[in-house]
Amino acid sequence: MDKEKKSAGFGKTLMVALVGLCVGAGGFWFYTQSNAKPIAALFETSAKPVEEAAPALQYEPIFLDIDPFTVTLRNSMESRVVYTSMTLRIADENSKTRLMKYLPVVRSRILTELNNMDPSALSDRAELDKLRERIKVTVAAPISPEPNPQRVDEVLLTSFMVQ
Repeated sequence: MDKEKKSAGFGKTLMVALVGLCVGAGGFWFYTQSNAKPIAALFETSAKPVEEAAPALQYEPIFLDIDPFTVTLRNSMESRVVYTSMTLRIADENSKTRLMKYLPVVRSRILTELNNMDPSALSDRAELDKLRERIKVTVAAPISPEPNPQRVDEVLLTSFMVQ
């Protein structure tokens, strides 16, 4: 009987040790997996060249505020008054310098585009997007005698009121 007690005590001790070992192994696996690469990455060969991450480009936005416009739009059916102001987002300082130098020409070009709008299209977002694109293209076009176009990234309508 003494032998049976020793055998039962040894079995319990062995069982506790195995459970402890399993818990420890599970904890170790969980800890290593939370900080590890995906399993597929572990089996990749190291023959591939190490690619360094490209440094993030530091892009400082350049803006040019355009004074507000008030335009009367007419067609055969209606007449509307539009008040709008805008800001141009420009790609480089050279373009900003040229635009500021020829600001009266730029304003004239924008005013022409605004005057060509149909008053019935003022409530349509797609039409406003087309207008912004036309203004962008118009402002970006070379200004005589300068041979280079301006690099305009975006036309931002900062206020737009219709009466």
